[in-house]
Amino acid sequence: TKRKRKKIKYKMQDGENIIEITAVNLGSNPPNTSRIEIVDSKAKYPIITQLELNKTAIIKIVR
Repeated sequence: TKRKRKKIKYKMQDGENIIEITAVNLGSNPPNTSRIEIVDSKAKYPIITQLELNKTAIIKIVR
């Protein structure tokens, strides 16, 4: 289990923005879990994924 947080700032483009999360390994406690929080000036949007090996979650955000 890796609990180190990473903060990534990204300026959304007009139109469709796509975030892909892929499980490249399962670690010691499958399934591979990630927690993402998308923050804008008005709200926070939490997203949790639980992926099996080589599976991908796709998040589409339209601005």
